[in-house]
Amino acid sequence: MNLSILNNRDFKYIIFVIIYSYVYIYVIPWVDIKEFTDIDNYLSRIIYLQRGGKERIVTGISVLFDEGLWKFILLKISLFSRASYEEYLYIVSLISLSTYTFYTVKKINPLILLFFFFNPMFIDLIMGQIRIALSFSLLFIAFEINKNKLSIFLVVIAVFIHSASLLLLLIYFLLVKGYSIFSERKYYLYAIFLALILAILLKYGVDIILIAVEDKRANYSSIIKSNSVAYSIFWFLITLILLIKVKIQDSKTNILVAFSMTMMSLFFFSSVIGEYGQRYVAISIPLIIIAINNLPKYYKESTYIMFGFYQMLQLVYWTEFYII
Repeated sequence: MNLSILNNRDFKYIIFVIIYSYVYIYVIPWVDIKEFTDIDNYLSRIIYLQRGGKERIVTGISVLFDEGLWKFILLKISLFSRASYEEYLYIVSLISLSTYTFYTVKKINPLILLFFFFNPMFIDLIMGQIRIALSFSLLFIAFEINKNKLSIFLVVIAVFIHSASLLLLLIYFLLVKGYSIFSERKYYLYAIFLALILAILLKYGVDIILIAVEDKRANYSSIIKSNSVAYSIFWFLITLILLIKVKIQDSKTNILVAFSMTMMSLFFFSSVIGEYGQRYVAISIPLIIIAINNLPKYYKESTYIMFGFYQMLQLVYWTEFYII
């Protein structure tokens, strides 16, 4: 890497990322607005381990789904003072947000990032669903640096933090394969069709795999309430705008845009068939922002404005609902 670039441009990005992420995580009183149930579950798990609780031992292919590295992280946190448990979980949030911010701010206007990172779904991801946020941030780094050995290492870590990384990797490799087969517009149609097939498979096939590996999350999807089609259709509308109007030259950005389209479509199709799919959009908010930024000027500005109004409605509902 050119040292002058590191000192002049990347250094400014790093300073921005540190300040922004610190304020976002530690200054804004998110816990006064909403209770993050995943964090409560992690804290309960840490206390269980601190009191001598044991994790189950898995063998064979079940190791891929056991998320052993995350269990190891929780175990290490349990060795510290109970008063600091939540602070260590905040560090996970800080790492995830810093990664998202660093790679996104290099591609778009920082003011756009400042606004759209306050999307309620993204807030819940960073402050609540910290495990998948950390896992995907590592995959994001692996994609951006594109260094064989280091990228593989980061991918392995991501898988052992959250097994959903296996699905995200499958989507990525299918999109890479599709890029070599289809022309641009057909490629984006392929990304949407891929989401439809995956939504059906996740609805009717994933439990078979989880039962086979004795995963405790088998049949878990039947417990989680799915999102309404009305809530998810906005994201499919953005997908259609990208399908019709986005035009990109380089392969890396094309794959990134196609990935965001697959995630938004997966949310929509999952909602249609009664499956929970909000997490797919939540982890992809930075990619969606970048994808919109590649639209022609008029469509980019119009889509950002539409996105902004929609997000304001989300924030009004989200804050009032939890403050009452």
